[in-house]
Amino acid sequence: NLGLSMPTTTDELLQVARAFTNDDPNGTGRRDTIGVTSRVGIWGQMFFAQEGWMVENGELRPNFLSDRYRDAMAYRKTFYDEGLMDREYVTDADQQRSRRLWITGVAGIYFAQTGADNYEEFLENNPNAVMVPLPPVTGPHGRNGWFQEPEYHDHKAALNASLRDPELAIEFIDWMIRDGWETLRFGFEGVHHKLVDGQRVWIDLDVFQTELRYAAADMGFLKDYEDTPAGVLARAGDDPRQRRIAEMNVMGIENAMSVPYRRDIPFPPSHPEMTLFNAEWGPRQDEIYTQVITGGPQYTADWGIQQLRSEWERRGGRRIEQIAQQWFDDNRAAFGY
Repeated sequence: NLGLSMPTTTDELLQVARAFTNDDPNGTGRRDTIGVTSRVGIWGQMFFAQEGWMVENGELRPNFLSDRYRDAMAYRKTFYDEGLMDREYVTDADQQRSRRLWITGVAGIYFAQTGADNYEEFLENNPNAVMVPLPPVTGPHGRNGWFQEPEYHDHKAALNASLRDPELAIEFIDWMIRDGWETLRFGFEGVHHKLVDGQRVWIDLDVFQTELRYAAADMGFLKDYEDTPAGVLARAGDDPRQRRIAEMNVMGIENAMSVPYRRDIPFPPSHPEMTLFNAEWGPRQDEIYTQVITGGPQYTADWGIQQLRSEWERRGGRRIEQIAQQWFDDNRAAFGY
């Protein structure tokens, strides 16, 4: 309705959000829409400020103390101050409010992962809407890809020390690693899926949602499978709405994979002293970040980054940097440096 082009830069994305908020896209004559509803991580990704640690000149540095992080805070603060995003996002810990703003058509832009389970509900409420995946945009520090991560990258299995039959538990884990993941992911052929040209197609999506979705998401801690655009389209079957969603998901995958996502190390540094430090540092970092975004004009991004840097020093952050650097040096060759 607004005649807008797909934004390619952070500045253009801001202008699109302003149009969704201020230019009455739903034609009600009221200011009853907002530009964006989203998770926090996307704001950092546009500024290369998403990961906790990054490599700068051969040294591992805390990214949340960088100028990139400051600029990401300033960008999001602009959205908040102008009313372009939901101002109650701080209390939306489970993302249900964000989801509701999207599926009811209040928000024009929704940042979520490919395959999110609310697209069908969105189309039920907004049958004439057209969802288009947003390609990675270029910001002041360059163009970073959207988050990319193999599924189940951080799932672990732990055994209770008082198990009566630990060998049986290990047998179960071995089964999961060998082929049990496939049953959890796809169910049984002829019951949950059928094979069409070598691709699994769901027989009944309602049955999949009830019997398999929770298991595929939460219980398969290892899988020997990589999804493909062909597989995504095949599983949609012949249902027009599911085909429409699948086609959008394929576009989203292709968009995300078209631009490299900066990840300097495969996983964050680990050390008992860091674990204890982070338990106190994390809440304080979040507190300062939230104060910058929501606190009004006196709490600028420059103020916020100075607060973060001084708090880091005061709490012994230099020691944490030394530990992280030693960890990086010990693993430098394995990480390809």
